[in-house]
Amino acid sequence: MSWIAIAGAATVSFHATAVFLISAILPALIIMLCHKGGRRYSWKAVILNPLPVTAFIAAVFILMPEIPAKFEMSVIELIERTFAAMNTANPENLNMKDVFLLYFEQRYEIASLTVSLSPAFIYSSLALVVYVTEKIFYKIPSEEILSLPDFLLLIVILSGLCMTLTFMNLRTVGMNGIIITGTLYFMRGFDIVRYYMNRWRIVLFVRTAIYLTILIQFFFIAAVAVLGFFSIYKNPIKDGNSGNAEKSVKL
Repeated sequence: MSWIAIAGAATVSFHATAVFLISAILPALIIMLCHKGGRRYSWKAVILNPLPVTAFIAAVFILMPEIPAKFEMSVIELIERTFAAMNTANPENLNMKDVFLLYFEQRYEIASLTVSLSPAFIYSSLALVVYVTEKIFYKIPSEEILSLPDFLLLIVILSGLCMTLTFMNLRTVGMNGIIITGTLYFMRGFDIVRYYMNRWRIVLFVRTAIYLTILIQFFFIAAVAVLGFFSIYKNPIKDGNSGNAEKSVKL
């Protein structure tokens, strides 16, 4: 069936075939290989899976600068249309108008920043998809916490240093790095929260409310990411069968 889909896409466009291969088949193969032989929860599937698509998008942006330019103009037009619609629909709502006026005046900067950070947004989105896929289809129990490699700490440090520099390209690299690593640490922190929700036997309604609150509030998203970051070398989860002994975590 996959070969039929590839052949059909090839008859339409070579670009469609490339996108299908990179965004569908290759990630599926990575997930399958990371779980081959009964291997369980692995950071490799989460971290490696988004790399092909992210690298492809980054290469397109570098080799074909007209594409990010069009994307930037689309963001600017979206902001302008939204502001015009607000003026038409709610001319008396001065508070909303004043708030959005700030975004309207900075629309060029916002559009440029959106394009610059799009590789991190794409990577993070795909990593979250793989994370949820593993949780649902591989039925990962709550006792298994996402273990992240040590080199991510180096990426966090280097990204933070890049953000302090005045050279804009390096600052952009640093911001992308912080978003990507922050997403990975958020997933680990969310695993820890999920573990305690199950261990304390929190009722489903309350548990769902807590999860939704975390996902829609930036403060809680950042707090969960910080929890995942500081639990790298010392796992805060205790093994219920071994008293106060801490579980060993493979990094």
